[in-house]
Formats: sequence, C-alpha cells, structure tokens
Amino acid sequence: MRYKKYRNKVNNLLREKKREYYEKQLKENKNKNKKLWEIINNITMRKCKEKNADHFIINNVKEHNKNIIAQELNSFFINTGKDIEKEINKHPTLKWNHFDNEKKDIDKYLVLEEVTEAEVDRIITTSTSKKSRDVNNLTMSLIKTITAEITPPLTYISNLSFKNGVFPEKMKIAKIRPIYKGGEKCNFTNYRPISILPQLSKILEKLFMNRLDKFIEDNNILHEGQYGFRKGRSTAMAIIDITENIREALEKKLFVFGIFLDLKKAFDTINHDILQEKLQNYGIKRNALKWIKSYMTNRRQYVDFEENTSKCQTIQCGVPQGSILGPKLFILYINDIFKVTNCLKLTLFADDTTILCSGKEINTLIESTNEELLKIQTWLDVNKLSLNVSKTKFINFGKRKKTGDIRLKLNKEIIEQVKEYRVLGVWMDDKLTWKKHIQIVKNKVAKSSYILWKLQQILHTKSLKTIYSSLIASHLNYCSEIWGNNYKTYLEPLFKQQKKAIRILHKVPHNTHTNDLFEKSKYLKLQEIIHYNTQIHAFRASSGKLPHQIQKRFTYNQNPYEFRHNTVFRPNRIISNVGKHSTVYRAMNLWNSLDKETQQSDNLKQFKNETRRTFLHTYRSQVNSPLNSTATTWNSSTGH
Repeated sequence: MRYKKYRNKVNNLLREKKREYYEKQLKENKNKNKKLWEIINNITMRKCKEKNADHFIINNVKEHNKNIIAQELNSFFINTGKDIEKEINKHPTLKWNHFDNEKKDIDKYLVLEEVTEAEVDRIITTSTSKKSRDVNNLTMSLIKTITAEITPPLTYISNLSFKNGVFPEKMKIAKIRPIYKGGEKCNFTNYRPISILPQLSKILEKLFMNRLDKFIEDNNILHEGQYGFRKGRSTAMAIIDITENIREALEKKLFVFGIFLDLKKAFDTINHDILQEKLQNYGIKRNALKWIKSYMTNRRQYVDFEENTSKCQTIQCGVPQGSILGPKLFILYINDIFKVTNCLKLTLFADDTTILCSGKEINTLIESTNEELLKIQTWLDVNKLSLNVSKTKFINFGKRKKTGDIRLKLNKEIIEQVKEYRVLGVWMDDKLTWKKHIQIVKNKVAKSSYILWKLQQILHTKSLKTIYSSLIASHLNYCSEIWGNNYKTYLEPLFKQQKKAIRILHKVPHNTHTNDLFEKSKYLKLQEIIHYNTQIHAFRASSGKLPHQIQKRFTYNQNPYEFRHNTVFRPNRIISNVGKHSTVYRAMNLWNSLDKETQQSDNLKQFKNETRRTFLHTYRSQVNSPLNSTATTWNSSTGH
C-alpha cells in the first residue's frame, strides 16, 4: 500500500513537472510556428520526419560524405546567380535605364548622419533575442546582456564606418544554413540558403537602414505599387490593391487578366554593377554609395550542414538572404520596372509580381497584353533577372461567357491559364469567391483542433490558448478582411470549426453555447474577426495613413483633404455582388455604422481596444439574455 502511494505521488510529480516544462517551451516559442510543431510532436510522441536526406546526388552519383556535401552545397549556392545569368537573353544595345527616362533631382543625396550611443542602445534592446549562433559563435541574446559594455565602442566603429565609407571585412562572413523547401531531399535545388550574419553587422546594417529609409520616404523614391519591406504596408494591403483593381474593372464589364510572375532566385541574381548605378541615380552617392559598394563586395560565405562546414567562398552577385539591408536593396533594384509600361497595372511585394490588364474587346486585349509583356521580358533580361515561365500563371477573371483560346506569351512560351492561384499566401480564384482559401483554412483549423483535443488532458487551458492563438487564430486573422467579406454560406463551415476548437479549448461538451466561451477567453468569433480587421483599414483611411493606391478609393461626404475625424465615408455605387464584397466598400459601410466616440479614437491602439471591447460586450449581453439557448446561429451582421 505504501509503495502504491509513493509511486502515484512520484508519477503525479513527474507529470506536473513535465507539464510545466512544456508550458514554458510553448510560451517561449509561441510566435515560432515550426518550433511550436516540434514541441507539440514531442508532447504527443509523434515522430518528426527526418530533416535532411542521408545522401545527395552530385554528378549523378550518390554522395554520403557530409563534408563533401557541405562544400558542394556552398558551391551550388555561390554559382546559382551566375548560372542563371548565362541563360538570360542578351540585349547588347540596351542598358538598364532604357525604360527610365525620368530626370532625378541630383542635388539631393543620402547623408549618413552621426550615430549616437542612444541609437545603438535602442537598436540592441529592441532586437529579437534569437539564439542562432553566428560565425563568431555569438547570439543576439548574449549581445543584449552586455549592451552597456559594447555600446560605446560599437558607436565609435559605426561612425568610423560611415565616415570612411567602409564596411568592416570581419562583418562580411555569412554562415549559410540550407533550408529544405520541398521536392526530392537529395536535390540541391530544393534547398534555400539562409544567411546567419555576424550579430554586430546586423546592428550596423540597421543604423544604415534608418538613414536610408528616411531618405527613401522623404524623396518618394519607391513606386506606390511596391508593398514589400516598407513601413506601414503589408501583404494584405498588396492583395487589397490587386482585388480592388479587378473589381473596378469587372464593375465596368471589362475583361481582366491577372498574370503572376515567378522569378528564378531573384535575390541571388542581383547584378552589383547595375545596382550601384541605380542607387546613384536615386541620390545614394558619395560616402553612402561607397559604403554600400564596400558592403556588397568581397562578401564570403560557408555552409554549415549537420555540424560540417565548407570552405569560405566569395559571392559574385546577389544580396544576402537573412540580412537587414538586402531586401531593401532588392526593391530599389526592381523599382524601375513600373516605368516599362503604362498599360499594365503592376503590384509588387518583393519579388512577387502581379500584373493586371483589362479591356472591352478580348482579342484586342490579348494582342496589347502580349506587346506589353514583351517589354516586361526585355526589362528582366537587361536587368539580369530570369523568369520561370513554367511557374508563371494567369487568370481570366469574371463571369463572362467562354472567350475561346487565350494565348499569352513570355519569353516566346505560352503562359498557363489557371482558375486559382496562391497570391501572397491567399488562394485567389477567377470569380473572387475565395472558396479554396476558406476550405484550406478550415482544414488547418480542423487539424489544429485535433491537436488541442489530444493535448487537453496534458496541458492547462493557458497553454492550450497559446496553441489556439498560434495555430488557429493566426489563420483566421490572416487577410480575413479580404476573403472574409463573403457570403455567409461560404464562411459558416469554417465558423463551426472555430466553435468546435473553442469548446475543446475550454474542455466543455460539444453542444455547449459558445458566447460565454469566447467572452471568457477574450477571442473574437470569425465574423467579428473579419469586421475588426476590415474596420482597422477604415480607421487608417480616416487618418490618411493608407498607401495612396488604397487611400484614394475611400471617398468622403466632406472635404476629402480633411482626414482626421472625418466621420462619414461615401461608398461608390456598386451594381455587382463582386463589388459589394470589396474590402474598401465593406470598410466604408462598417465605419459609418460605428459611433462617433469610437471613430474619433486618438490612435490605432485605442481604436482596436475599443472595437474588441464592444464585440466582447455583445457576447456577454447575449449570454445574459433570457432568450439565450444552446444553439448558436450565424447572423450576417454580428456573426453570432
């Protein structure tokens, strides 16, 4: 009897300590999806798939030696850009500025202002505490513990670097981790190189980026159609811009083609000479240009593959993936693509390029589109960028009658026509119904609900909420203002799956009313999530803080230049259901239904808090209502 007593006590203690350990792990990694799944797999005793292949195919021969594999991987990554450039069509008589004849104000140039200790301290303290080790075996977590000691010398080094236009050589060495993308694991082409740069180099890059960003924004250098790596812009805004253009064309009963370009290893093929000429043309010259030249030249990298390292090799082209400055240099490099054509509407998010073209007569539209695509192809060739035509697709949008064979061409190849395409993580279809995307989100919620069910006897509700937020709420939130303003019949299956998940989260029977559960856990229902995210765009529009391409679509009853506290929007007249499901149209109508106190919130944070509070209060009032029942129904205006 005593044995059983102590055995049970020990087992309970072990179970509790195990729970505490996993709950701590979940809390620390709640924003890291991949790590979160590793923890969940450990808890549920599921076997993880092998990360890397046990061999690679090199010159048609199986290679098992990890040292040789690391060396060959490094050579492959180094030579990728140069190999792709060899395949690109040559245009000896054309230069990169052939399409850009606009005169720049050469009197303005980027000045590298002096760095202060306060600025360095702020950058270090606000950096993410990652534990990945660089070439010097340092982590940002360690750097943050010695901030006070390193800030003065780092400030001195940074000022010296900017003054002399020299990027320190020791900061140019990158450790490359090959990340598996998909396909055959033994094939080098199915791995993406991620650069782990010296921690101190990231701080210096951020200091330069602060000055570069201010210069770019002050001089309106980047085109309005470029959404990637810009403050105040997101993938959702890029998709809204695309869909609003499509809807407006369909409202006018035009034919609309959407062409989605796929570039081959775009970051790896950037030509350093062309980049430097473009930067100089934008006013980035003198010491700033000298600094960037130093930053780009003589960069070296080695591959770290399963604790085996290759020799260092020098990078000839491209910008380092994983760097702070690389993405910004890339969007400056491709910024002049907007000068190529006036007929096509381009929307870019880094290297994701969407082209829209519309017209009244289908044959004329096909002909003019092919002419403009030829210009796009020429621009890509001249700028040493390669197009993957086999992965480039196009959609013929709308509900028009069969239009016959549509043949769009790029690089003398036919572009494949599809009915659905994944744009920045959202599945878009030819009728803008978002059915496929909603189904995919539903499947993801269902999978995560099953995980919650398996873990509900192991973890406390607080940890289950972490999993719900990371694996369910994140999918429901992502771009829901775009695909969520939809028919309730399309959304109801997803809402039912969300209710199932919230019941599992609270460990209650399957027929329990969910209003109290949502209010208790402070989570919004699907329809409120959609309204919440849509209203945020309306608030930003009322403050005049949306990108111009979207801001111009919000029309007012009062003075259009009087953004703050202009409480009434005037939606355009819509004749189609496609138009009525527009994010902008719904945002204006939802905004007009809000009370003036909420509309006149001092800032976005206050507006968000007030809006969430209103929704949660609605759940509470429904719970206390005498008409409340166990059945939960969908209401088009409130989502209950």
